[in-house]
Amino acid sequence: MRKITLITALILSVNFVFGQNFTVKYDLKMKSSNPQVQAQLGMMEGSKLAIYTKGTQSRTESNMGAFITTINVIDAKKKKGILLMDGMMGKIASPYDLNQADDENDINKAEIQFVDETKEILGYKCKKAIMSMGEEAEFTYWYTEDIKISPEAMGKYVSNKIPGLPLEYTIEQEQVTLNFVATSVENSLKETKGMFDVSVPKGYTVKTMEEISKMGGGL
Repeated sequence: MRKITLITALILSVNFVFGQNFTVKYDLKMKSSNPQVQAQLGMMEGSKLAIYTKGTQSRTESNMGAFITTINVIDAKKKKGILLMDGMMGKIASPYDLNQADDENDINKAEIQFVDETKEILGYKCKKAIMSMGEEAEFTYWYTEDIKISPEAMGKYVSNKIPGLPLEYTIEQEQVTLNFVATSVENSLKETKGMFDVSVPKGYTVKTMEEISKMGGGL
């Protein structure tokens, strides 16, 4: 299950904050050249990612098939965030401080190559960028500059050098390839009560990111 945990940690860390209200939804496809890993990925068939934003607040929901459901909420004004996980390990909450997360994040130092290629996704003109994390991973982004991202609370795996919202991106890590493709973009938000609450909800066990990593097999 180690590779599955690596994939989950990667996806949970992807979070965007905009200066306006938006709802963006993605389909997620995963594949591996390793037959054992590919068999595990079967549990994640039909995975979805949804991003909801309101000013400096954002909420990312990822449904990893039958494996795990996660929610990552950021309040950039309060400089706080919370990660919620509901799956095989039970209901787990991990609050975190954005200042500390920024200090630990070296993604913005990663090498990025802007490629002179464009394509249209959902009616938006998208440009291409490739980000290398050395031997760890390579990211290929198709981003639109028509939807701006605030760099204040960008996620651990998204560089603030990407000048817009990726409507498609591919992550190649070890033997696993993940492909996110936007299925809808709305400049509106149907907000529900507590949608951007960064406090620990009832019924969740609080654990640190380090504890969650150990539970996942020593990540």
